[in-house]
Amino acid sequence: MTSAHPDESVAFTFEGRTLSARPGQSIASAILQSGTPVLTRSFKYRRPRGYTCGYDICGNCPVTVNGLPGVTSCTTPVRGGEVVRRERGWPSTDRDLLRATDLLVRFVPAGFQFRLFRSRPRLAHLAEKVMARIAGAGRFPTPQAARAVRTRTEVDAADVLVVGGGLSGCAAALGAAGSGSSVTLVHPGPLGGRANARDSVVTYDQETAPAAELAGRLASAVLAHRDIRVVDGRVMSYFETGLIPVVADGLVLECRPKHLVVATGSYDVPGLFPGNDKPGVVLADGVSRLLRVDRVVPWRRAVVMTDGDRGSALADQLERAGVEVVAIVVQEGVGDPSEPRPGSAGRQADGDRVLRGTVRAARGARALRAVDVEVEGRVRTIRADLLCVALAPRPANDLALQQQYVAAGTPQAVVGGWAGADLSASTPGLSVVGSAAGWTSEDPDRARAVGAAAGSGQGK
Repeated sequence: MTSAHPDESVAFTFEGRTLSARPGQSIASAILQSGTPVLTRSFKYRRPRGYTCGYDICGNCPVTVNGLPGVTSCTTPVRGGEVVRRERGWPSTDRDLLRATDLLVRFVPAGFQFRLFRSRPRLAHLAEKVMARIAGAGRFPTPQAARAVRTRTEVDAADVLVVGGGLSGCAAALGAAGSGSSVTLVHPGPLGGRANARDSVVTYDQETAPAAELAGRLASAVLAHRDIRVVDGRVMSYFETGLIPVVADGLVLECRPKHLVVATGSYDVPGLFPGNDKPGVVLADGVSRLLRVDRVVPWRRAVVMTDGDRGSALADQLERAGVEVVAIVVQEGVGDPSEPRPGSAGRQADGDRVLRGTVRAARGARALRAVDVEVEGRVRTIRADLLCVALAPRPANDLALQQQYVAAGTPQAVVGGWAGADLSASTPGLSVVGSAAGWTSEDPDRARAVGAAAGSGQGK
């Protein structure tokens, strides 16, 4: 297990141990770096869960920090001095005796309590309370933690609200502000988003640059702009009254913008196979973030599962970090495994390890140890401690859909929106940019133009 650290480091306490990390490194990556793959247990069957998505999507890494439960450890930075512990497992998360409930899975399917006690609703609700208690849900923060998270409410009067601070969001905010509008940009964590962890090359303003470099430049321009307010927080929902609440550290903003620009990007989807939630099964962007942003390399042997071009780039990134990629599994019916990967000249031919087949299972007791792959009707077991799932991402367009639902009066009136259709086409005051709109490649110039139209009052 290797990691890259500058001379400066900060320390925090994790279940009685003192761990070190770079300032700003995520809590989850520091725990993983220390040799602890299990971050929590699943609610019902107590299966081990670990670092999975890297962007607060999967819910597999909640921890208690300074008495505050439910903190997402993959996106929460280490600042130094924190007291961190895991939340589920008895007597500990690593050795959970309630793991035995997994042996009873056939007898306790989803919603079993309603069928078992269908004529006695009180018993059904009692069973729910017992299960919640066993699962470790519903914990209260300590009084000190509760006092620390008290908030004030403020009304935000910006003309344009941009949700998402990746390449498209930053470009859209600059475009809107350049048209003379006041802008509030809401984004959790450092601006730049997933571009900070990607190797792709992007063109903006007639100049081509690596995505991470361009993200830094756009972020600096946004932070320096006098008409753009940057809020480190999250939009909660879109309400019928036009209210868009934003929750930040110690602050709740009530936003009612003239125009909403959704730049929330996309998120990875897991593969459907037994063990897909096992520690060591990590989604593509989570792998990139761990390698490039947190600079932690906790794996030695990897299998990459892909249904498109992303698998090639991930395999290259892993190899540059010193991880041996032993197989690239191309889902049947997708791609041509005989084509060489970009950047693979002078190395072992891809054909020796690219497999056209299907991942059938992820194996391992506490964490991934091997991957079962079916190729031409035969199952091969490949030893690995990482299964990188690089499937086609899904647009994160939920906020745009909510606004369209409100405008249309019924969800049935919004057809095809989840697949990345042009959500802004029929809704005044709404624009969607980047991969949230289904764009297949980064186009910050286009996002800036959309933002400029929104700022000038010409955007739909």
